Amino acid sequence: MYASGMRLLNVEPDLDCIYTQSAACLDLYSSAFSTARALGMSISINPEFSGPITSDCTTIIGHVINSGAGGGGAYAPGVSDWFTCLTDPIAGLGGLSIYQWMVVHWLQNGDTLVVLHEPTTMAARWGEGIVPSVGCNNTGTGNTCPQDWVSNFLYGGGTGAGGA
Repeated sequence: MYASGMRLLNVEPDLDCIYTQSAACLDLYSSAFSTARALGMSISINPEFSGPITSDCTTIIGHVINSGAGGGGAYAPGVSDWFTCLTDPIAGLGGLSIYQWMVVHWLQNGDTLVVLHEPTTMAARWGEGIVPSVGCNNTGTGNTCPQDWVSNFLYGGGTGAGGA
């Protein structure tokens, strides 16, 4: 990798691996990060909503993402729920959130945590798409607004479009 000019290792980690603290899985990531660093590369971690983390989030927040059961604001519940899943403290992670655990255990100065992975793809995975013909709906499920992402991921949650 390094010999071909690559200087950044981008990883979309299996978040279930972190949540369950699977030793075999975590060892694979640690080995990849150690190898990349030994070659002088930086790390970029890009968490995404897919695979077993979808059911883990149900356990963490107490309901299915985008079920309308609440969880972080009265609008765009999928975005609010995803933010809550990634930022709530988890006893099994020593009281750290999933985001905090990745920063503490995997990142060093110069590395990157991509806090927002492909917003339109993520919203579509939990059934809350961005449909230009429908327009932005920031009062409930169905259509995610750009401001929903800003309010949750930059300002830490909110109660409607326009900010926290």
